[in-house]
Amino acid sequence: MNPAATIPSDGISYEEAFERFFDTRPDAAALRAELDRTSVVEDEAELLADRPDHDAAWLRADQAWQESQQSCREALACGALPAYQRDPATGERLKLPPSHWMRSAEGPDWADEPLVFFLKADIDRWLGKSVKSTNGLRATPDRERARRAPSFRVRSHLDRFTPINGHVRE
Repeated sequence: MNPAATIPSDGISYEEAFERFFDTRPDAAALRAELDRTSVVEDEAELLADRPDHDAAWLRADQAWQESQQSCREALACGALPAYQRDPATGERLKLPPSHWMRSAEGPDWADEPLVFFLKADIDRWLGKSVKSTNGLRATPDRERARRAPSFRVRSHLDRFTPINGHVRE
């Protein structure tokens, strides 16, 4: 197995960490419950019928997800939480620079890059602070600085593993 495709036992995937971050929203449980409630269908005809309540629930949930994704990425761009990837050749743990999060989430090289993960202890500590600060959704000077920062692009996924781009070998 490719060592870059594994998350260490003391780690948590970006996807799982983001779901936990999303769940700190005051409306997360209500959004999920509304999706569950409006997603139940009895037969194929009901599935194919117009369901404005279901569509509206998905739009609200999607908007909340996008807001949380933006807020999470801005916090990570400000260095709020260390993130890691494994070196594809050696499996060595590499710390990502905060500038990694300043690029577009839709970048063409994201599909080919090694998995991003966080340490479980760091996530627990960070989410405890995020909940206390109203989920980090309010603008702060650091979030404003992240918005104004120039985009960060890499030439290839291998470039991220050089000291030039700020990775710290652990």
